[in-house]
Amino acid sequence: MSINKRSSINDALKAIPLFSQLDDSSLAKLCDGAEIAEFVSGETVIAPSGNACVTVIVKGSASVMKPIGEKELLMRVISGGSVTGVASLFDDGLNPVSVLKSNTSLSAVFIPKEHIIALIKTNGEFAESYARFLTSRIRYLNTRIKAYTSGSAEARLAFQLILSDENRTGKAVLGVSLTKLAELLDIGRASLYRAIDMLLEKKVIEKRGREILITDRQTLENIANGM
Repeated sequence: MSINKRSSINDALKAIPLFSQLDDSSLAKLCDGAEIAEFVSGETVIAPSGNACVTVIVKGSASVMKPIGEKELLMRVISGGSVTGVASLFDDGLNPVSVLKSNTSLSAVFIPKEHIIALIKTNGEFAESYARFLTSRIRYLNTRIKAYTSGSAEARLAFQLILSDENRTGKAVLGVSLTKLAELLDIGRASLYRAIDMLLEKKVIEKRGREILITDRQTLENIANGM
C-alpha cells in the first residue's frame, strides 16, 4: 500500500468516533488490512475484494437500499463520516441485508471482517465501543419506527436530520434532492416543505444555502420522538 493511500485511510478512521480512540498500533493494523476505493454516481458501493467489510464513507453520499423482492426500498442516506455494515458483518444469510448505492462521486474505506473480529478479541475498549455502536443502530430502528408511524412529516424530517448528523457536527448533510428526501420520508414534497418551514420557525435548524445547520439538537430529538 502506498504511503499516501495508508495516510488517507488513517485520517478517515481517526475522524470516526468508533475508531478515534484506538492507539497507533491498533489503528495501523486496521489501515494495513483496509482498502480504499472510488465510485461514480449510481454504482453499487462494495469492497474491491468482495468480502464482508465495515464500510466508512470518506466523502460523497450513498443510499442504503433494502432489497424487497425485485424492488429496493430507500432506507436512509449516508454521507462522509458515516459507518455502515457494522451489524451485517456477522450475518451469514445468503441475501444481503442492504445494498449501498452512490448518489455522487464517492470515496469509501473498507475494513475486512477478520480485522474487526481480531480487534474485538484483543481490545476490550474497542469491543465495548462496537457494542455501543450496535446499540445505537437498534435505537435508530426503534426511533425510525416511532417517527414513521407518528403520521407527522415534521417528526420524520427531524429524525432524518439527526441521523444525517450522526457525528454531531451540527451540520446535516442530506446528500439527496428534496424530491428524493420526500421519497425517503414517504411524504409529499409539499409536506416536506411545510415541515422544513416549521422547524425553521421553531429555530431548531437554520438554512444556509444548501446546508442545514442543527441549532437545537435536544428539541429536534424531542420532535423526532413525537414529544
